[in-house]
Amino acid sequence: MELTEVTKFRRAVLTGLAKFTWQGTLPEHVYDILYSVVTEDGPRVRCCVHKERAVLKNRINMALGLTVDLNIVEASTRALVEPVNKELPIIDVLPEACDQCPIDKFLITDACRHCVAHKCMNKCPKQAISIHQNRAYIDKSKCIECGMCKKVCNFA
Repeated sequence: MELTEVTKFRRAVLTGLAKFTWQGTLPEHVYDILYSVVTEDGPRVRCCVHKERAVLKNRINMALGLTVDLNIVEASTRALVEPVNKELPIIDVLPEACDQCPIDKFLITDACRHCVAHKCMNKCPKQAISIHQNRAYIDKSKCIECGMCKKVCNFA
């Protein structure tokens, strides 16, 4: 069997869950799995570390035998005390695991009117937008693709 990145992610999640369950500290350390598997060095298979961690949260919940919409701390707490839900599907689609991630989705186009208000800059939670040569510019290393800039722009 070929050792793919997906297999590495799956093994890291299961190893982390087993380790913290064995130590009796799963709910307190379940977030450690996210940060040990996906480091700040950059994404390994998706557009950004945020997307990779979102997929890992889904994987953790599914490995715990719970639905993907739960917070992973709540899911790990419930998994330790509740019986396994046998009604859940054996195979499921991870909603965050899109292989069509729109890398560099948000771009400044010629529709930018160089407005004085700079709503896009003011709304960006990561201060990824700045003005260069009288035009808005998105720093891709800071952008988390939240879409807030597009929502507030009157010209988008």
